[in-house]
Amino acid sequence: PQHVPPLTEFQKQFASEFDYREEALLLEEVASNLSPTWDKQVVVPKPVSKLCTKQVLVMQKLNGVKLIDGIINQFKRLASAEGKSFEQFQEEQKGKSMPSERYLRFVSVLLKMKDAALNTLRFLSNNTIGLVTGQRIEYHHSEIPLNIPALLRLLTDVHAHEVFVDGVFNADPHPGNVLLLEDGRLGLVDYGQVGRLNVRDRVVFSKLIVALAEDNREEVVDLFIAMGHRTKRMDRDILYRMAAFNLDRDSEDVTGEMNPMQFMDWLNNAD
Repeated sequence: PQHVPPLTEFQKQFASEFDYREEALLLEEVASNLSPTWDKQVVVPKPVSKLCTKQVLVMQKLNGVKLIDGIINQFKRLASAEGKSFEQFQEEQKGKSMPSERYLRFVSVLLKMKDAALNTLRFLSNNTIGLVTGQRIEYHHSEIPLNIPALLRLLTDVHAHEVFVDGVFNADPHPGNVLLLEDGRLGLVDYGQVGRLNVRDRVVFSKLIVALAEDNREEVVDLFIAMGHRTKRMDRDILYRMAAFNLDRDSEDVTGEMNPMQFMDWLNNAD
C-alpha cells in the first residue's frame, strides 16, 4: 500500500512529460502564479504557444548559466585574482563556514560605495586633465560576491510559495533547473513534472511540516495518514520514519545508520 500514492502520482506525470503542449500550459500557469510576487527576483520562461507541438517546446530565452556553474565561475575568477588555481582555492575553503547573508550584503554595499568613490574621481580626471592629455582612466567595477545564502533562501521561499500558496509546484526540482541570469535574477525551468495540492491538502501538509520541525511524532503520523499514506500494518513507528525520511532528514535516528536503499528495503520488510 505504501507504493500506491507515489505510483499514482507518476502515472499523472506521464501525460505532461511526453506531450510538450501540456508542459507549455504548465509553464504559463506557473509563470502567471509567480510573476506578481517574485517577478523582480525569479523568472519562469513563458512558452511561445503557437510554436509548441507535442514533440517541440518553444519558450522565452533566458540569458544566463546554471546556478552551480555561475558560482563555480565566480570562484575561479576570485582564485585567479589571488594568483591561485581553482583547486587550491577550493581546498582552502574546505572547513570554512559560509559567510552569512547579512555579512555578504554588507560587503556588497561597501564594494559598490568604493567603486562609486573611485569612479567619481576618475570621471573628474577624465573630464579635466584627460581632455588635455588625451589619456583616460578606465572605470573600476569590483566583483560583487554572490550571496549564496540569500539565493538558497530565495529558492526555498519560491518553492514554498508554489506548494503552499499556489498548490502548483515543480515535482522534480534539481540544480540543473535553476539558472543564474545576467540581470542577477534566478531562472526556473523544466516544469514537465508538476504536482498539485488542493487547499485541504496544503493545510494538512503545512501542519505536517510544523510537526516534523517540532518533532511531535504522534502529530506527524496522524497528519501523514491524513495525507493518504498507508502501509500494510499501519505501524506508527514505520509511518513516522517514512515521513521523516521523505520530508525532513536522513539522520541516524531515522535510518538506523542504513544507507537509503537498505533503509527502504527495511521499511518494506518491517511493514
